Amino acid sequence: MTDQKSDFILATKHDLPAIMTITDQAKAFLKAQGVDQWQNGYPDMSDFKQDIRHQNLFVFKLDGEVAAYAALLAGPDAHYKVIEDGEWLNQQSPYYAIHRVAVSNQFRGQRVVQRLFETVFVYLRSNYPSVKSVRVDTHPENLIMQHVLAKVGFKRTGNVYMEGLRYGYEQFL
Repeated sequence: MTDQKSDFILATKHDLPAIMTITDQAKAFLKAQGVDQWQNGYPDMSDFKQDIRHQNLFVFKLDGEVAAYAALLAGPDAHYKVIEDGEWLNQQSPYYAIHRVAVSNQFRGQRVVQRLFETVFVYLRSNYPSVKSVRVDTHPENLIMQHVLAKVGFKRTGNVYMEGLRYGYEQFL
């Protein structure tokens, strides 16, 4: 589906219904996969409203429909201050962290998250040239996300803690 028109833009309050639908779908999908990530109320509407207020939440639209979303936060990220069983690749330069990534069921299986990450890399390189890397984390049992992260070039760097143990990943831009 690469011939679809794609847009990567800041989310607005008008995107919240689609974002919440996607979030509910993602929570159900993770639960069906036996992954306990996002099963305790996080993320919720207040998280997304805060992201929108701080201009951290982006939507990835295909043909005008919200297909996926991600929060981009300039480091340092408190969740990544401590890493165990490894170390971050980038010890000095500014970085961005990606949180709260989800894709609509309507677009699942179309490599949308891969396209989202690739678009994030281009966006950061173009708009923040001093940023040298991107960090992200995922649940140890979220094998699908681990596969996507490896496919787009992230390297597993160690363990971080956010709602329990998470695998930390980083990629240089």
